[in-house]
Amino acid sequence: MRSRFGSRGVKFVVFGCLAGFLTMLAPHAIAQPLPLDAFVKYRVKRNASAPKFFRFGPVDFDNRLTGSPLPYVVRAPRGLFVPADLDGGGIADAATHLLEYRANLNKCCAHAQAGLAFFKASNACGDVGSFNTKPESVLIPVSKSLTGPVSPPGSHDLDHFVCFKTRRQKPLPKGTQVTVSDQFAIDKRYDLLKVTGLCLPADKSETPSDPSTILSGPQRGALFPVAPATIGNPDRGLICYKARRAGREIPQVPAGCGCDTAVSPKCDGPKISQTKPPAVSGVHTTGQLGAAIIDVRPRVTVCLPAVLTGGIL
Repeated sequence: MRSRFGSRGVKFVVFGCLAGFLTMLAPHAIAQPLPLDAFVKYRVKRNASAPKFFRFGPVDFDNRLTGSPLPYVVRAPRGLFVPADLDGGGIADAATHLLEYRANLNKCCAHAQAGLAFFKASNACGDVGSFNTKPESVLIPVSKSLTGPVSPPGSHDLDHFVCFKTRRQKPLPKGTQVTVSDQFAIDKRYDLLKVTGLCLPADKSETPSDPSTILSGPQRGALFPVAPATIGNPDRGLICYKARRAGREIPQVPAGCGCDTAVSPKCDGPKISQTKPPAVSGVHTTGQLGAAIIDVRPRVTVCLPAVLTGGIL
């Protein structure tokens, strides 16, 4: 019997059902990660009301530079990375911050870093390479509150990071400036002077046969359980720059870094007056390494997202 729809009608019904099926599946598609924000790093110190921080370890971090898990000793917090709006581009995740802890390789494995040669990252300001550098800190995703204790961060796309000092870098383009806004300071314009660090995403774990313990203080020797974390975005990192409050507003090249000589041949601009970012006391943070109460100081470093373009050479 011939269908009352005809051959064209049958095709229409089939394609209509297929479209409906795909529409039904759309909400269940894999969510794309949020873009990595820029961060303003503020120096921090322990708040007077907080207990003294203790060292603990070993904690294993595995990043693309080391190529295998290496044990670290984790020390006191040294910086708070606050998500920032870069040049009016918005903030993807304003709730999740990164708390920077001083860290160094465990004595047993410090030699493992000596053989590392080179790793490259790139952003609009150029390429940055880490050359025979030592890790100096780790970054842990945290939530933040200015009023009291805070719950751990909810669902987010931020990785843990290991940060390395960088040296022998090419100078930045002349007159490089950025304008950033964060939860502590709005529309601050900074001169970027030089590259100071490269932060690479890292897995975090502990070895069952050598669990993490507290290494200082009255609870020395007690176990310090470490929750595991895996890299979600292996191809993105952070390049950090020494920053200084700008005294002039220098025109910047479109979609890049450095002075736009077509607008200002002498890389000059109108004078601007800027106040220091405020000092903030009693900031509460909570992450996988526990809770902390810190005081934020107005000494800043600007860290910009980067694409990791190289490996061990």
